[in-house]
Order: sequence, then C-alpha cells, then structure tokens
Amino acid sequence: MAGLEIAVQPTVIDWVLQHIRNEHIDHNLIGRLQSWKNGTKKPTFNQLEEASKKTHIPFGYFLLKKPPVEKISMVNYRTIDSSSFHDPSRNLIDTIDQMEMIQDWMNEYLQEEGADPLDFVGSVKKPYDVSEISSRIRRALNVDTAWYSEVSTPQDAFRWWRHKLTRLGILVFLSGTVGSNTHRKLDLQEFRGFALVDDYAPLIFINSADTYTGRLFSLIHENVHIWLGDNSLFNRLDWQDGALRETETICNAVAAELLVPEREFLHLWDTSIDLYTCMEDLAKTFHCSKFVIARRALDLDAITKAAYKELTYRFYEEFLQLKREGKTKKSGGDYYATQRYRLDSRFVEALNASVNTGRTQSTEAYRLTGMNRNTFVKLLSKMGDGVW
Repeated sequence: MAGLEIAVQPTVIDWVLQHIRNEHIDHNLIGRLQSWKNGTKKPTFNQLEEASKKTHIPFGYFLLKKPPVEKISMVNYRTIDSSSFHDPSRNLIDTIDQMEMIQDWMNEYLQEEGADPLDFVGSVKKPYDVSEISSRIRRALNVDTAWYSEVSTPQDAFRWWRHKLTRLGILVFLSGTVGSNTHRKLDLQEFRGFALVDDYAPLIFINSADTYTGRLFSLIHENVHIWLGDNSLFNRLDWQDGALRETETICNAVAAELLVPEREFLHLWDTSIDLYTCMEDLAKTFHCSKFVIARRALDLDAITKAAYKELTYRFYEEFLQLKREGKTKKSGGDYYATQRYRLDSRFVEALNASVNTGRTQSTEAYRLTGMNRNTFVKLLSKMGDGVW
C-alpha cells in the first residue's frame, strides 16, 4: 500500500491549500500538493500520511470526493465580527476539539460521581445589570472589592483568580501551543481565549501567548460568559475597536468592575499628578493593563473620549516597542512546571483517580492530556508537592 498511488480530487487539494498557513509548511510539500492538484502526479499512501501530519489536516479529508464542510460553532461566538474568523486556523480548531473532549470526559466523570449541576452556570438573565452581576460573582467567589491588595504581581493575580474559579467548579486551561507541541503556536491575533458552557464542567481556555495582564482580563471576561450561559471566542485585543455583541459589552463591563471596582478606582484616582502617571500607577495597583484602566476611567467619566484615544494610542506604541525589543517573550522554563500551569488541577486529579480505579484507560489519559506514559506518570508524582 505504501507505494500504491491514490487518486485525490483537485478540489479537495485546493481546499487543503486554502486551509494551511503556507509560511509554516515546507515549500517542497506545497509543491507536491500543487502537483496533486493539477494532476501531474498522484500521491502514495505514505505521502498522504506525511501531508496530513505536516498540514494538520485529518487524513480522511484527503480521500473525500468533495471538499469537507467544517462547522466550527465557536466561530459564531467570536467577540468581534470579522471575516477572517470565518476560516479559523487548524491550531484553533484542534485546540477547541481538545478542550471539548476534556469537557465531555469531565462531564461524564462528575455525573458518574453523583455531582450536582452547577447552579451559577447560565444563572444570569436579562435585563442585565452590571452591578448586580458583579456582586453575585463576588459573593460566589468570596472576593472583596479590595482583592488586589492580596497579591503583588499580575502573575499572582491570575493564579489567585484561577484558584477561586477552580474551587467554584470551573475548569481553567492555558497554553500558547496546541497541546504540548511547541511547533504549533497559537496566534494571539486570532483569539485570546474561549469559554465552553456546561452545567457540570464549564471550561475556560486562555491563550498564554498573551501578556499576564491580558490573561487575567480574559479569564474574568470568560467567567462572566459562563454565568450568562453564553459560549465565547474572545478575539478582541486591548487596542482593537469593532462592533460587539450585547453579551460582550456586558462581559467587558462586569470583568472591569470585578478587577477594577468603581469605588476603589474613584478612591485611588489622583488628579494631582499627570494623567499618564496616574494610569501607570493604577495599572500596577490593580494588576491589569493600562488599556483597562483607561477604559475604566472613560466609562466612569474621569477622562474625555479625546484623552482616552490619545492614551490608548500611546499605550499601543509602547506595546509595539516592547515587542520589537523582544521583552514580551516568555522563556520555555521547566517542562513539568509548564504542564502544571497548562492543565487544570481538578481535571488531572479526577483523571488520575479514574485511571487508578480502571474506569479510564491509561491511553485515554495520555490522549486527553497530550502526554505520554513517562511524562504523565512523572507529572502525577509531583502532584503531592503542592504543585498547583
């Protein structure tokens, strides 16, 4: 079979070429795909397998008579309506698929364990009231308006909020790559995070290619979506404009109130210093970006629209400068520290328990975590050391 030539449809190969990122694909493979498309050559079974692996296009797609029609429902929940997101990348598709598999597994596990559905999921109904929603979430999480005084850095703030959400029953995953594949980096321009609503296992995924302050805002934003019972694909960067759905406007407002409470903000707002310094100081105090502080100031009538535009333009220029200097890059660090940060602790504990009782096969655990036997076992050995 390895040397047997296989007939493929030119329209299917054309679809493949349109759905891969050419800059990340070997030029020899692109040429080979082109030759299959125009019929000058036919692929062998091994060549199709290689093409599937390198393009991340499912092998079966190459054998279809017509181009596949992929229905990625999450695209309908994107924050900003953009034509570019009608055609999500393979990296985003595979990440969503992986998280949906994990959510399905966790849902089944929890129901078998006799868990009750989470009453806060989808509990917020219209008409929306930002103050009321914020208060309800604070009470559920046992969070005070002066929460920011309990942590010292954006990294700590993210861990603090993540722990609160995890204890409430929300699964939280992070990664800047597809699973553990460091060659498949997630594009921040495509999405910052997403939320998958479920009565037993609501799930938030954060793109860790974002800054620490960006991850924090995405985490809280996606949490609000779960309370609204609304799936979300968060694809709006701090400096972007664009038409928002009603739920996005509410989620942004509630997230801002949770992170930068109005009462605390107005108490700390200092008109005796220049505006930029005030913004910088407040961003450090609340462990969020200066973009968030500027938006909060605008919404609370502390600055004018003109001042807001001027400030955000300056913040964006600063961001670009840091990016040019390479200061936004993160080091790889320890593999197991990365996995502990990437995976949800409750999920790993549940998966380990299920494997130990024989309810879940070890191979399934490896597939769900994107790890092999050795790395999975070693990760579990670190669980008792307070790793999460």
